[in-house]
Amino acid sequence: MASSSRAGYAAHEIGRTGNDTMELIPALRASITIEAMSDERFPARLVDPDLSQRIRLDGLGLRVAEVLDGSRSMEDLVEHLGEKASSIERIVGMLRRLQVLDTEESRSYVESDRLARAMATADPMTVPLLIREDARFTCSMCGGCCGGQNVGPVSAEKVASLKPKFPILREITGVRKPFFVDVPVTVDGERVDQTICQSSKGSCVFLGEDRLCTIHGNFGAEAKPDVCQVFPYQFKATPDGIAVSLAMECRGFVDARKGARLVDQEAELRQMMSRLKVGTMRTVIMMDDKSTLNHEDYTTIENALHEVVDAHADNPVNALMGMRTIIEDSRTSPGPYSSDAKKLLHDLENFQEDFLQSLGELHDGYHHTDERVSVHTGSLDHLARAVAVLISDFERIV
Repeated sequence: MASSSRAGYAAHEIGRTGNDTMELIPALRASITIEAMSDERFPARLVDPDLSQRIRLDGLGLRVAEVLDGSRSMEDLVEHLGEKASSIERIVGMLRRLQVLDTEESRSYVESDRLARAMATADPMTVPLLIREDARFTCSMCGGCCGGQNVGPVSAEKVASLKPKFPILREITGVRKPFFVDVPVTVDGERVDQTICQSSKGSCVFLGEDRLCTIHGNFGAEAKPDVCQVFPYQFKATPDGIAVSLAMECRGFVDARKGARLVDQEAELRQMMSRLKVGTMRTVIMMDDKSTLNHEDYTTIENALHEVVDAHADNPVNALMGMRTIIEDSRTSPGPYSSDAKKLLHDLENFQEDFLQSLGELHDGYHHTDERVSVHTGSLDHLARAVAVLISDFERIV
């Protein structure tokens, strides 16, 4: 197999027989296990506890993984599996990119993940916080985050703590149906029930006519579900500390982003963290199906993206083009792309057509109601209308 052009990949193990040099494919890391799945297309998956990954395997992927209990040459795999080298190379390339082979590079990823997990469980009052100096937010109390989406998940403990307050809440809201409902969701490939707040007229049942939360108004902020207390703040553990950011789903963000600096809200942020289970940033970051990033590389790219946005604050088109250049230059296997405006516009038209078709299929697939779940697809219609005028808006702006 030809050696990878990926910069930074650890050198492959080399075995020698006489004057021939033979590349050896490393074994899977010792902590990785293979778990059967009831799926004809993907009969098994790799479970990687070190990097918190579950990787689905097709039939050939399973066969390759089963024999990688030690280093193997490509010639050995081809002979043993009776498959084309190109097909096996596809699987091995995927395993290498996801850092499940036992290489020096994958071990560095595991160490990075270990450091991030240590940060996630560190004392929230002393752990380093990573906050951008220009990040700002003050809630505008528009109530937008309480409607048009499911509000949850809500823990069983929170539901139990609110039960004594149900009579008062029913009197205030006028709601007679259950305040909380379980809906089926998929977590790590498994179907489980998740508790969310009941909806009424497209919004959370606890959202009052004044667009304020009735739980918050009558019992205080800490009585609300944890997800409501924290939104839109996000906390992710990294090897360097806890990265604090904001979820862009906040519909009042245009005004809220003019509020107080996050660095000046440190005491409140640490109090929020003390009530949360902080998750870790994904260790293996996929840019595409060929390029992966570690935390250090990702941070470099993120900082560069911020710089180009700041440099073109008054020209969003130039900012987007600059961001695109940074991303393309960062790919380890860059594909050909043009800087010609006509070519880019043609590519955008193709994207628009494909995206509208995908939206239509998504709308048709989820436009249904059953006894447990009512799926609202109105937002897909709004998105489709926005994409439909994308080209004309692009030409007008440029």
